[in-house]
Amino acid sequence: MSNVQPILKWAGGKRKLAPLITKVVIEEIPTTKHYVEPFFGGGAVYFELYKNNLIKSAEINDIVPQLVNFYKTVSKTSEVEKIYSAIVNKLNYFNSLNQLEKRKKYFEYLRKSFNNIWSQDNTEFEKHSSPPDYLGLEESLKSSVLLYVINKTCFNGLFRVNSKGEFNVPLGSYEKVQIPNLNDLIYTSEALSKANIHFGDYERVLKKSLQKKDSFVYLDPPYVANSKTSDFTSYSKDKFKDTTNNEDSEHIRLAENFEFMVNSGAKIILSNHNNSKALSIFVEGKKNIFVYGIDVTKTIGRVKGSKNASSELLISSFEIASLKDKRID
Repeated sequence: MSNVQPILKWAGGKRKLAPLITKVVIEEIPTTKHYVEPFFGGGAVYFELYKNNLIKSAEINDIVPQLVNFYKTVSKTSEVEKIYSAIVNKLNYFNSLNQLEKRKKYFEYLRKSFNNIWSQDNTEFEKHSSPPDYLGLEESLKSSVLLYVINKTCFNGLFRVNSKGEFNVPLGSYEKVQIPNLNDLIYTSEALSKANIHFGDYERVLKKSLQKKDSFVYLDPPYVANSKTSDFTSYSKDKFKDTTNNEDSEHIRLAENFEFMVNSGAKIILSNHNNSKALSIFVEGKKNIFVYGIDVTKTIGRVKGSKNASSELLISSFEIASLKDKRID
């Protein structure tokens, strides 16, 4: 099995947690045949399970159209070499620019080109009104290349959009951006070809998972913030927050869906920050769940010289024997 890794940087990525969840699947639910991840993001857990030959079939989903388009396009193995060649050309040119102002100008050109592909002006006359289906193959390829390049050259690898859906993260500080290996894309493509890739709200994919036996569902939503200054939910113009005057409305809706899945007998794990608000929303008053506290080191947004460990919750519909010493009663 290939040593596939997440190919994009992604805020809230689960590279540190993925081996633990993989161990849980192996030890606690070895009959798993179908994997479901409604908040896919960087896909660290999916790729770790795949690497360990634990993915027979999968449904993955995200609400960011540019990200879904990237994964759908990369999953087509016939396009991988074309995508790779274009990425290498752009990164080599970026690395050749030895003045910050030139790099900034080139980055802003790439960012504008990316946003133009996804602008409403470009798509309003197309047959399909729902992203990412309104992109043709050539535009999908261009978008995928640009997303990869700006992900590697922007500040901290963040993906953030404004109210118009425009990517607006500035240039990062890099002396030289690493050129990927062709095998990185080939392995990613092979892994993604095993999954059905969906765009949209998580609830449809989540509840559909009940139709298949031996399914395991992992929920990695935008977390309940530890503080107002640490809140980050602007992955798409349809933010995971505040659909009413209640700023926690989306977290509450997710908690209700999670409780429904638990009571329906699903094998499911949800992760979130270990703070009083998350405990109140996802744990208090809930039955048939097992709650564990896990320390995880952040990779994006880490303060230089600091371990920057974050305490997280794993909330499961089944007992995890290997984590019994981390159980929260």
